[in-house]
Parts: sequence; C-alpha cells; structure tokens
Amino acid sequence: MAAPSGVSFILVSTLIVFAVVAALVLLGLFWPGNGSAQLDWRPSRSPEQAAMDEIDDVQQMLQATNERRRLRGAPELTEEDLEARVQEDRQAMAEWIARRDALERPDAGGER
Repeated sequence: MAAPSGVSFILVSTLIVFAVVAALVLLGLFWPGNGSAQLDWRPSRSPEQAAMDEIDDVQQMLQATNERRRLRGAPELTEEDLEARVQEDRQAMAEWIARRDALERPDAGGER
C-alpha cells in the first residue's frame, strides 16, 4: 500500500533535516581542534595582564578619591582603609541577605 504523497513529503523532509543536523553534530565532535582555533581567536590579554590592569584601576580610583578628599580637607584614604571599607560592606550585605532569607522561610517565623 503506497503512502499518500503528503505523508511521503513530510517523511522525506524530516529525514533530510535529521540527516543534516546529525552530520553537523558529528562534524563538530570529530573535527580536530576547537572552535577558537577555527575562528583564529586569541584572548585579548593574558590573565597576568588582566590582574595588573585591575591593580592599576584600583590605584587610579584611590588617587581620584584622595584628590577629591584633599579638596574637601578630609584625610586621605589608604589602600588598607579601602579594603576595610569593602570588608565592612561585604559583611553588612551578608547580614542583610541572612535576615532576608530568614524572613522568607516560613519555618523561621517570618510572615509573607
């Protein structure tokens, strides 16, 4: 018994799409190298350079902050002062998150 032409078209089209997808997946799996080699992609900077840039950025921001503080007559910030402030902010944020989470849990006595 022959299948109607519409069903044959759908079956053949589905098989072709499946074959193309399978071929692309297999090509990707078995092609030597990786995608970055195929695209000739290289990182714009090394991790060491990124760390140095981060240190430079912090120093520039600290210098700009101290310049504004000098204009106001306030004492300058040191890097240790800045690290202490960041640590205080992180601790305050962690405490706030803990309180929020405790309020969101119904078994902790918080109400919604």
